[in-house]
Order: sequence, then structure tokens, then C-alpha cells
Amino acid sequence: MQQEQFKKEILPLRGKLLTISCRLLNDTADAEDVVQEVFMKLWCMRERLPEIRNPAALSVQMVKNACLNRIKARKFDSGRAMEKIAV
Repeated sequence: MQQEQFKKEILPLRGKLLTISCRLLNDTADAEDVVQEVFMKLWCMRERLPEIRNPAALSVQMVKNACLNRIKARKFDSGRAMEKIAV
């Protein structure tokens, strides 16, 4: 996938991906970071995107997974902080 095609097909998904990310994370800054990270991953795999039947669905799934990973990391970090307080 060339740059122009990427701009035409993938970048317009930003609003939808940001909405999903904001709803899952309840944090606009984190949501924007997640969407940016997903766009970077999609750009790195742009040569394989034409083989994907539905790149929009892939993008949504990638955002959901990235958000869930971020939520898990938050819980892990807060658990570690609580351990330090208890010690």
C-alpha cells in the first residue's frame, strides 16, 4: 500500500478509532496515544494491508487490544504502587 492509498483508506478511520479508544480508556491523552501507536503499526505493515479483507475492522481490533493492554498495565502499575506503600 502506497502512502496516498494509506492516507485515503486508513487515516480517515481516526475519528472512529479515537471514539472507541476514549470510551475504553476514559482518558483523551491515552486514547490519542493508542490511536497513534496503531497508526504506526499499520504503517509498518502497509505492504501486507492489501491482503487484508477489511483493514478498517483490523484497525478497530488493534485499537481495542491496545486499550485493553493499557488498562492491564494501569492495574499492574497501581498494584505495584500499593505493594510499595504497604512495605
